[in-house]
Amino acid sequence: MERARHLGAPARAVTFGGYFLRKWMMIATVSAIALGGAYLVQWARAPKREIERSRTALLNAKSWHFHTVRVFLNIPPETVDMDVVCPGFRHRIARSARDDGTPIVGEYIEFHGQVYNRVEDQWVLSKTPADTMWNCDQHGSLLDGDGNSLPYSAILDEGTIRRGELRQSGNETCRDYEVVIPVPTNILEREYRFSLCINEIDHFPRETRRTPRGSDHEDVITYTEWNGRTEPVLPSDFPIGSF
Repeated sequence: MERARHLGAPARAVTFGGYFLRKWMMIATVSAIALGGAYLVQWARAPKREIERSRTALLNAKSWHFHTVRVFLNIPPETVDMDVVCPGFRHRIARSARDDGTPIVGEYIEFHGQVYNRVEDQWVLSKTPADTMWNCDQHGSLLDGDGNSLPYSAILDEGTIRRGELRQSGNETCRDYEVVIPVPTNILEREYRFSLCINEIDHFPRETRRTPRGSDHEDVITYTEWNGRTEPVLPSDFPIGSF
């Protein structure tokens, strides 16, 4: 009987050791899954990844509204609003004032490859054809830079991107991404700094911001109504078919 107990002891030890081995294997597996999940979350929230998602969204953009206030030295500011519907429609209105306060309004429409200028109360066909850069195939907006921002290709290839805070832009929220891109050929400004504020649901930019070197004013461009239209909306007095 003593011999039986003696012979059975190692078997119990092996079973006891196998239990611990399985336990540690389970712990290691759970830890690996947790670490992998944390890495995926970190990757998904990485600034560069969000810029990539925003680029994909812009490649599929078909319409948007652009708004900015341009500030100049010693002259009144100019407010610019523009509606873009791809392919090939752009309606731009610029409002400012003379020194005496008299309002100045410049308005034109690019449509079907032609440019139409509003002159007093009439639409006049321009001899200059429309710029094809606003066709959807060209994507001549944020993808190529908008005056505040540089092209997305430069942001992804050369930029240092810092993820900022979530904030309000108009009626929507967006997250700031501060971007610094080296420009060694520019002797006045070796680093080009600007920010994009990107909506975290549709990944379209809502704002671009930049303070030019030597300026105390921050230039802001806002974007709304992404893919909100499928057809151009023409002014009621636009003479369709009359040109």
